[in-house]
Amino acid sequence: MGNIELGIAIKKARETKGLTKAELAKMIGSNEVTLWQLERGVANSTMRILRAIEIELDLQIFKI
Repeated sequence: MGNIELGIAIKKARETKGLTKAELAKMIGSNEVTLWQLERGVANSTMRILRAIEIELDLQIFKI
């Protein structure tokens, strides 16, 4: 999954859960700017943040 596809998936899952960027950022221990960049596909993130997003949004990012 590329950055743009990942960003779209994160945004869609966040909106489906009815969460704002600020709410999700707080839940994952990040900030709204980082989340905005991820959703736009213009930034990379740490494994810790991506794993936290997976958990909070019930979104499968990693396939092992």
